[in-house]
Amino acid sequence: MPQRLRFPLAAVVFGALMLSACGGGGDGGASAPPSTPATPATPSSGTYAWLLRAEGRTDDLKFALSLIHPLDSGTEVPIEPASAAVTDARLVAQASVDPAALQTGLLEPYALVYIVGGDVRRVPLRANGTAPANRVQRARTTSACRFVIDAVDHAAPEQSRFIVSSAGADGLCDTNDDGRAEVELRATEGLVYTPLSGNTPLAALRNPSTLAPRGWLLPTQVQLWSAPQAPLSYRPANNPVQRVVQGTHRSALVESAGGLSVLDFAADGSVTETALPAVSGTGWQAIGFDAQNFYAFRNGGSTASPSWAVQRISRSTPLATQLGTGAGQITLSGMGTEVLYATVLTSTTVETLRLPKAVPNVASVIDSGAINTSFSTVLTGASGVHLLWRIGALDTANPTYAVQMINETGSVLYAAAAGGFSLGLADAARVDFSRSESRSRFLFVEGYGGRFFGDSTLVTYDSTARSATRVGQLPGSAEFGSDIVFANTVAGPTAPAAGFASRSINGVVQASGTRIFTFDPAVANSIRYATRQP
Repeated sequence: MPQRLRFPLAAVVFGALMLSACGGGGDGGASAPPSTPATPATPSSGTYAWLLRAEGRTDDLKFALSLIHPLDSGTEVPIEPASAAVTDARLVAQASVDPAALQTGLLEPYALVYIVGGDVRRVPLRANGTAPANRVQRARTTSACRFVIDAVDHAAPEQSRFIVSSAGADGLCDTNDDGRAEVELRATEGLVYTPLSGNTPLAALRNPSTLAPRGWLLPTQVQLWSAPQAPLSYRPANNPVQRVVQGTHRSALVESAGGLSVLDFAADGSVTETALPAVSGTGWQAIGFDAQNFYAFRNGGSTASPSWAVQRISRSTPLATQLGTGAGQITLSGMGTEVLYATVLTSTTVETLRLPKAVPNVASVIDSGAINTSFSTVLTGASGVHLLWRIGALDTANPTYAVQMINETGSVLYAAAAGGFSLGLADAARVDFSRSESRSRFLFVEGYGGRFFGDSTLVTYDSTARSATRVGQLPGSAEFGSDIVFANTVAGPTAPAAGFASRSINGVVQASGTRIFTFDPAVANSIRYATRQP
């Protein structure tokens, strides 16, 4: 599954809280254990866990990249320092692929591809007895910004490709003159970086027979990588597709000046397009897709009277059906098995809605509160069990935090202890190409409060087995005194997972004294802290 910097929804809320907090008093607390002089041999088998360790101001965090091997969980293996500023990362995972079932087998980490200082690099995650830092490969560019399209070949990872955004003439990322470049993984050449011009890719195409990536969807053409012929045109040059809202292994929901269309990709690379004239406007955002449909929302209306709408678009015979509409703006959304969820903000309220996929216009409110004083949302997984996250009393010095695992009828299957704070989901153990969400393991802490993550308990919830596991306590008073504690985790498709905890003083996450740890998401009390650190 694509791997991004792991500070999504939690970071938005946490960053705001950190900036509004007084910051730790800085009595010092206990320092991290001293480094152990003895250095063990570099592992020769197994796979490394990886993590991005943050430091600096919470509104401008810098990330260092480190690895940890389960056979030597006491040793942090630094790859990139925070001063180099890792800006994005993707996990390349290997697995068998079953085209008939539209699934991969169990995923195993193969390599991590990342961007640091404008350069695209990769580090192998499979141990072979050589220090990982000595195996880093570099594209040797200075302009790369972020990954924007992934085309991971799970059966043959050395044939994976990516599209990255690149700094334009102003030398800055995320501005209007950003460009695009293609990154190819090659067994003999490492990384090949090719700047692109003109009509740059909008999405990756997969072979419908093998599910391997095989080309790019361009605004008016299909470009197959191995085909000897010129790109195949599917639209006139004066009417390009402007963006892909959502794509599957054989179809895509796309947007152009004329509105939404569904593209269907044949085995020979040709495209059949079906317009959706009943769906007006542009700016549609993906909620997800399953075996039958795409789901998308659009915020519209005016500043004085904003509105939202959710559409279901069938994939086989493209047809749009409005599932719901209302006042306000959708800020977060997620797709379950039989329902969709949306967090809607109005000028006075924040509401979390449940919308059945099969029945239009029967949305129900599952949580609501006053804007600026409360917040709630649902993080969805693949097994019909989802995480409902509530934050209350935001306008006070003592906000409240609650996590519940709920099924799609609203029944509570697990209620976290006081101070429930979500850390998102772990990577999926396998990819299901028939739907957009394959993940089933949630991560959160219990005991989040005035010192944020200090002395909180890290919990994983397996929504397939419907069971919670307390994997251990995060550092707090013993390590960081009365300071605020910042923490996060990265959980890949296989154990171990990794994380860090750092003190924060006056809104600045400190590098000194950071504790690095690994854990097995399925095993209670499995947290192990590194004692050998740079």
